[in-house]
Amino acid sequence: MACRNPRLALQRARPGESLLQAVGELLAPIRASVTADRLQGEAAIGPRVGAVLNRYKVRKHFECTIGDTEFAYRRQPDSIAHEAALDGVYVIRTSLAAGDLSAPDCVRSYKAPTQVERAFRTQDPVAPAAPAASAKRQKATRRTTDGTPLHSFRTPLEDLATVTRNVCRTKGETDTRQTEFELETQLSAEQARAVELLKGIRI
Repeated sequence: MACRNPRLALQRARPGESLLQAVGELLAPIRASVTADRLQGEAAIGPRVGAVLNRYKVRKHFECTIGDTEFAYRRQPDSIAHEAALDGVYVIRTSLAAGDLSAPDCVRSYKAPTQVERAFRTQDPVAPAAPAASAKRQKATRRTTDGTPLHSFRTPLEDLATVTRNVCRTKGETDTRQTEFELETQLSAEQARAVELLKGIRI
């Protein structure tokens, strides 16, 4: 069955008229170039006009006259009116017999899921979770509940990059077995905690 929605027809008519006006504004400079002898020859004018009409799919709505030294165009009111008459028209097809489901019931059955889909598009079915009080406090103070400063993943890595192990040798001694020793950086409490956490990661 064929149905028509007047509101939908109005919504489609407005951008349709805007499109025709926009195409007319794009054709006007081409006509001006032909009139001023800057663009001549049917082989040169035709592709310029066709590019505009084909891009916006409105060739059937314009009647164009193209010659070696002329270019004119005008709207096709019959073609525009014929297409406008179809604005807002849609077809509903059902496998049920006419006696099983009347036309109004068929339309109502079609619109029911459409209304539900529209509601989901305009409303978020999942309400955003409210942050906990502890999370708000941590965000404000930039510290955890035990007072530890909050870090991004980058900052503890930069802190751990200062940890070193140095091989030291006593000056003037020749027996390296007796004079070489290793000296490691003493970890801070935060560095030690970070190292412990890294050890717990299993790959």
